[in-house]
Amino acid sequence: MLAVAFAASCLGGRRQPASAWPPPDFYFEIEEVESPGADRAEAALQARRRLRVWSDGTLLLQKAAGTVRSADGSLALPVFDTTCAYRLLPETTRLLSRKMWKRGAHDLQQETVEADVRLRFAYRGMGHDLRVAAGPQVHGNLARVLRVVNAFLPANEEFAFPGMPGDREPSILTGVPEPQRDIGGALGCLRELLQQFPGDRLLLLDAFVLACKVGDGAGARQLLAAWAALPRTTGLADAPFMAPPLTVEQLRELLPSGG
Repeated sequence: MLAVAFAASCLGGRRQPASAWPPPDFYFEIEEVESPGADRAEAALQARRRLRVWSDGTLLLQKAAGTVRSADGSLALPVFDTTCAYRLLPETTRLLSRKMWKRGAHDLQQETVEADVRLRFAYRGMGHDLRVAAGPQVHGNLARVLRVVNAFLPANEEFAFPGMPGDREPSILTGVPEPQRDIGGALGCLRELLQQFPGDRLLLLDAFVLACKVGDGAGARQLLAAWAALPRTTGLADAPFMAPPLTVEQLRELLPSGG
């Protein structure tokens, strides 16, 4: 069961007025990525930390310290074995979505990234659907949006990059769990979230990778079948930063032998 994070600034028990926030389509995702070095098998950027927030206030923070790879090394996907999941109260989600909008999350422009990409940001809300990449420095509205988001994270977590002005905004939440590194617990967390979001392609993919890593061949095949059965989309639901799209044939190469 997800923990419930309370906003210290909210008045408990007070009836909240009707509001357009968060919009029904509200969702955002932040990935902190790492470029492969010359001695690394990965040919593309690898996500090392990911934050996902849904319109109902569900927040998932994941960290990956390693990858799972196909036998020939042609595919490597991050293993998010550290997780933290909780649900914001409705008034807290309202505050977060409204602040992000005011900081321009819906209207970010892609800037030219001359060096390594360090951050990828995807946002949906009020009919807007965008993806931007930045790095190694983060400026402007994107920096302001990240400062807003940081106030809703666990105490020792933040997205901080060169170019971001000022200190971290103080957290407004209480009761936020700390991320725990536990691959079995991470898989269990994703399975619980899949009961809430059964058609989420990225949750299925991450759970599949974890199942492969722990050698659960039967569980991995079940997750792969559910992933393959989903219709392809062009929106954020279809793993916004996965390019080119993965295929079932590629993912089968990750299945544990004899599992």
